[in-house]
Amino acid sequence: MKKITVFLIIFLFFSVIMAESVSNEVKTAENGGSETAAETEEAPQKFYIQPALGVGSGFSLFRTTAALDVDFLLKRFDSSGVNLYTGFDFDFRYMTVFWWNIIELALQANAVVDIDLKNQPHLKSVSVWASLGLLLLFDKDEVDEYYWSDYFLVLKPAWGFGTDLVFKNGMVLKLGLDGFLGKYPDLTVAVGYRF
Repeated sequence: MKKITVFLIIFLFFSVIMAESVSNEVKTAENGGSETAAETEEAPQKFYIQPALGVGSGFSLFRTTAALDVDFLLKRFDSSGVNLYTGFDFDFRYMTVFWWNIIELALQANAVVDIDLKNQPHLKSVSVWASLGLLLLFDKDEVDEYYWSDYFLVLKPAWGFGTDLVFKNGMVLKLGLDGFLGKYPDLTVAVGYRF
């Protein structure tokens, strides 16, 4: 299981790097083979939608994750290139722990500090985020191979924090810690796109 997790993390990371490289080559070709030295400063997005797919590991052993962030610009600090966003973070997680099949649905409010990186060739910005909310935990116990008990719902607190590396082509590498079963830290690595 650890080998699969390491492979998926490496695969996700290099897919982001390759996408950035291809995007830069296309832009260079569109500009007639040369890139301008001075880039025009862009205004921050008023809001963004950021879906992501990834994996998690830790107390959950191994899980798959689908996330959706919807954030709105709250404050812009022009002198420092820092933008403050707030919004919602929706996470769907599926995992099998020994004989348990567990589905988690996290509904969270989040705060994001997005830092513009003007002199970096590949990265557009780095976001630091934290989220807090409600976790809907659907658990299904496997009694034997012929009988499954019904799902039951448990409500727990949901939390998470981490960082997003936002590339200039819009791709995002999301790294963070989430609360497995509402309390145990679990590492998340995901790849997404910021619209």
